[in-house]
Amino acid sequence: MYLQIIFLILISPSIFASNANDGISFEKISQMFHDMKEINDRDLLIDDCNKVLLGFVPNDKRRALHPNFSKFGANCSKFIDESGNYGEWGQVVAKYLEEDQKQNVFFHDDLFQAHSNELNACPNWKSLNKAERAHFWVWVMASIAYKESTCKDQVKGDSIHEGQMALGLLQLDSHSENLNWRGPNCKASSIHKAETNLRCGLDIMSEMIKGERGLYKSSGSIWGRKSNSFWAELRKKNGGKIAQLIKTHPLCFNK
Repeated sequence: MYLQIIFLILISPSIFASNANDGISFEKISQMFHDMKEINDRDLLIDDCNKVLLGFVPNDKRRALHPNFSKFGANCSKFIDESGNYGEWGQVVAKYLEEDQKQNVFFHDDLFQAHSNELNACPNWKSLNKAERAHFWVWVMASIAYKESTCKDQVKGDSIHEGQMALGLLQLDSHSENLNWRGPNCKASSIHKAETNLRCGLDIMSEMIKGERGLYKSSGSIWGRKSNSFWAELRKKNGGKIAQLIKTHPLCFNK
C-alpha cells in the first residue's frame, strides 16, 4: 500500500495536468487503488512493506537465532538466518500473522499478562512493538520445529497409531481425520509440505492461546500442564526443551 501511495504521488502532477482533457477524477484515482490491489503479482509490490511491518529486520545479528538452534546438526536458518533476516519459513509465519490480525489473537497487549512468571513466555511483551511481536512468533515456531524435527521438513517420525505417523517440521499427525478439525489450514490432503505444516501448526497455536475461548479450553499459556498443547514437550510443567529455546528470545527477556 505504501508503494502504491508513493507511485501515485510521483505520477499525480501528470494526472491532474491532464484532468481537463482526459476526465481523470478522484473517483478514478480511487478505482486505480482498487485495481492495483487486484493485480496478480501485487505481492511483489508490497513484499518489502510486509517485511517491515512483520518484523523483518535486515542484517540485525542481534535478532538471529540463538546458537542452541544449531545443535545436533539442526539448520533452522529458513526461519531466521545468521544476519537476523527471515528465511523462507519465517516469511510463511509472518504472512500468516498478517492475515490473522483481524482476529487479534497473536498480537494483543494482554496475551501473556495473566500467567505466572514460570509460564510467561515473554515478560517484556507489552513493551514490544508489532514487528517485534511477530519476530517472537517466528522464534516460537522455530523452537517447536527444532525440537520436533531439528528443522528438517521431510522428516517422518515414529508411528503414532497403526498406519499413522508424525510428519514434517512440526511433526503433525499424517491422518487427516485427526487434524482437520484443528483449523482451516489443517484440512489439507497432505500435511507434509513445510508451508502447510507451519500454517496448520499456527492454527493449533492460535487455539491454544485463546485459552478457554479456544478449541482446547486451555490456560492460554504456550506451555505447562494446563496448556493442553498439541506438542507433548510443551505439556511438561516448564515446557521442556522448547520453552528453553523460546526463552532465548533476545527481546522478551533481555530488552
